[in-house]
Amino acid sequence: SFKSLRWCERLPYGARKSLFHGAERALFDPFFRMLLRESTRRLGLSLPRQVISQWWYSPQRILGLFEPWFCRSPADWPDQVRLTGFPMYLPAAGTRPPSAGLVRFLEEGAPPVVFNPGTETAHTEAFFVAALQVARRLGIRAVFVSRYAEQLPALPGSVWHESYVPLPWLLPRSSALVHRGGIGTIALAIQAGTPQLILPGWTDQLDNGRRLARLGCGLVWEGAQEVEPLVQNITRLLNEPNIRAACTRVQGQLQPGCARAADAIDEICREARDPYAAALERSA
Repeated sequence: SFKSLRWCERLPYGARKSLFHGAERALFDPFFRMLLRESTRRLGLSLPRQVISQWWYSPQRILGLFEPWFCRSPADWPDQVRLTGFPMYLPAAGTRPPSAGLVRFLEEGAPPVVFNPGTETAHTEAFFVAALQVARRLGIRAVFVSRYAEQLPALPGSVWHESYVPLPWLLPRSSALVHRGGIGTIALAIQAGTPQLILPGWTDQLDNGRRLARLGCGLVWEGAQEVEPLVQNITRLLNEPNIRAACTRVQGQLQPGCARAADAIDEICREARDPYAAALERSA
């Protein structure tokens, strides 16, 4: 669930469904119908209803870019949903390489804890002030990743800052990752076998974090960025063998999803060219 809608969890499922459908009819449908009015007029189409819950989904195929063991398809999802796995990010050939300073830092000591508040998070001062206090309390090395360097506190030699570094390169060299819970970052940490602490902010981050915690690969802290609970959670990440074991187990289940997504798209194209032949192929 979205963090801002946690109160809905106290309602029975039927009440939640009725609430969201009512909000769709009263608020979202009028807004989207206003946006679509001119386009549908030019195309000779009628204005859609239930835009969010039904209309904007493809009747042919909907690709879920995650693994079924991360989130199984609920019974009320559309029948045309296909789960094709995480489309893992691979840095392009021209991607900026890690800095020489970071390479030296990693070579000179124990694997650090990575603190990454997210690429688009502009107000990071409180996050990194708390992170620095946590690193000092635990006596750990850390890497702070943020393009907003002006919001970082003064850093000791045990903490390194990078404005950007490819996570597929950094995470296998790290002991843990602290971040907001973006689904792409979660997938990259699973790929690296790195324990994660999720500090959810908004949209799907809380739901992502809870699913990761159910897998045993990390923890979720929904409270304020206070030092003591962060110290306790990171201590668990670094010291509980069952978390590390779960990371290794789930890492072995991960299969890059780009090929499966491409196969699903290719299947749609074949069906569009010759629906009868595609149906025979599936039944063979």
